[in-house]
Formats: sequence, C-alpha cells, structure tokens
Amino acid sequence: HPAATQHKVLDGNLVAASLLAQAVHRECPLPPCSSIAPELRQKLSDVRVDFSDVGVWIDPIDSTNEYITGEEGQVVMETASGSLYTSGLCCVTVLLGAFNKTTGVPLVGVVNQPFWKWNPTASQWEGRQFWGVACGSDDKKHIFCCSAPPNPSSTTCASEGQRTEPADFAEQPMAVSSSSSSSSPSLPGKHKEGTTRSRSRVVVMSSSDSKEVREALTQGGYQVLSAAGAGYKSLCVLEGVADAYVLTKGSTFKWDTCGPQAILQAVGGGMVGWRGAAGRGGPVADRLLRYHQCDRESSMEESEDWSNSDGVLAFRSWETAQDIVRCAAACTVTTAVGPGAGSSTWPYCMVL
Repeated sequence: HPAATQHKVLDGNLVAASLLAQAVHRECPLPPCSSIAPELRQKLSDVRVDFSDVGVWIDPIDSTNEYITGEEGQVVMETASGSLYTSGLCCVTVLLGAFNKTTGVPLVGVVNQPFWKWNPTASQWEGRQFWGVACGSDDKKHIFCCSAPPNPSSTTCASEGQRTEPADFAEQPMAVSSSSSSSSPSLPGKHKEGTTRSRSRVVVMSSSDSKEVREALTQGGYQVLSAAGAGYKSLCVLEGVADAYVLTKGSTFKWDTCGPQAILQAVGGGMVGWRGAAGRGGPVADRLLRYHQCDRESSMEESEDWSNSDGVLAFRSWETAQDIVRCAAACTVTTAVGPGAGSSTWPYCMVL
C-alpha cells in the first residue's frame, strides 16, 4: 500500500501517510484538448523537438515550509491581474521545466498552483496551471496558456504571449498599460505604448534578501514586496501582479527556475543572473540562465552545484529589467554564492 511506504519517512504517522497517499493517487480531471483554442493547437503541432536532447527539472513542492504550515496566508496587494500573498498555501507551486541538453536553453515550462483559491461551497482548494513553449526563434513557436477550474461560462482561459526581443524596447516609453484581456481575466493584457499603469511598479523579493537593494529599488520608484517561494514569485511576474522578481543570492536551484523561465521567454521576458546583469549594467539576451551544467565545478554539497549562484532577475519586459538594474546600480552588495540557510532537502530530480 502506498501509505506503508510514506509512513516510514513521516515518523510512523499513518494518518498523515494515508492522507498524502490519497491526495497523490486521486484522479485529477483535466480540461479536454478541445478546450484549447484552435490557433494554439496549431502552434503546438508545428513545434519540433528532438526528445533525445531534452532534459527535465522537477520540483515536486516549492515553498515547502508554507505547505507544511498549511496556513491560508495574507494578501499584501490586490490588482486587476490578481492578488499577491506574502506567505501561505497560495505560495506553494509544483514546477516542471524541460531544457535542451546541448545548449541548456529552457524549452517548455509548467507551473501548477494547487492552492490558488479556497472554494467555500465545495470546502476545498482549487488550483490552476500555467504552461509555455519557447522552442523557436519566431512568434509561431512561443506559446503561453493558463487553465482555471471549470465554471458555467468557461472551462479554460488561454492567451497568446506577445514576444518582444530585447532590442525592441529601446525606443518605448517607460509608462505601459497593465489591463486584463477579455479572453483571459487572470492574465495581463498587451502593453500599450504611451499609456499609464493601473498600479505602481512592483518588485517581489524574499524577506531575507538584501536591504540595500530593496532601498535602492524603493528610491527608484518601485514598491518592493516580500513573498515566499521562488516558483510563486515567478508566477507573480507571469501574471503581471509584479514587474520583476529579484534575488541577489544563490539560494535557488535549477529546478526552481527552469519551468518559469520557459514560460517567461514564451511571453517575451526571461531570467538572468542578478549579479551578472548588475555587473554589465543590464540583462543581455545571450546571458539567460542555462540548465545543462552546474554554475560551479564543486561545492560542499552536491546539490549546491546546481544552484543559481549568480542570483535571479525574472521579468516580462526587458526594458523593466534594465531599469531595475539601473536603480540598483548605486548599491554594491556582497552575498554568498551558495544556497541560503534552510534550503529544502526534497528529492528534486533531473531527468535525462
């Protein structure tokens, strides 16, 4: 019985083992393929991937502490695109990212948010999934989709991402719009040139991250908010709740960022190393995070070899990323390159 194995790592707690086993093995209804827009299905059919050259990073539970604590959490900001929680079950995500084993470039990403919102009628949590394909050099290969629980009027909300290369942001004004799309109420709409934002500019960081960078970004006009979980902070950027996710230290790993980065690239954004971007005065397209090799050759612990030792800067807009680096340029931050204290020991896996 599955619970018989589970209880061995749960100090003999058969009740908890049984509940976990039931949750893992229960049937999960998925929306039919017919609910995906025809144009997205056509794009998917055009994608060609050499599966012999694909690796996969999996994080079964990101923000483990929030999952164990089991609290609902607290909303620190409400926007038209969604809510931002500083902690709680909403910060828990399941992350999957496929990458090219030769180049390390992320190809496909899936972010599952199992505790998206509480349904008081059904007395249970509802989840949602985001996925993206970034397998080509043209718009036809870049796809972004979000699915939400079925309701009387709609079973799936999907939106194509607008891909914009870094150079295209050079002549655009800083002020952009963040209105929602009618076909996808939970996703930000396309930015309109020359309009103003419906909310202040937001950067999401870990509560334990650099105070100097937080102060520099605040002085630069950004509202800096704290949230748990690398996957959740990336999700805030994907939704348009936050403009960027900044981490100045090497406390995340390849399994934390591969999936979210693929989706961000599918909508024209990306992830780069924070210190590398800050050192060059801005993110560079060919310096996106890669996933086929370690950042360092050796470390105290084997898992640390796969950390994002340069930190993380995640964004949807290259222009915003460059502005954030400019704001933080005045402050010099020295941080350890290894993972932070209390890193999770879940069995993250790399599938080759």
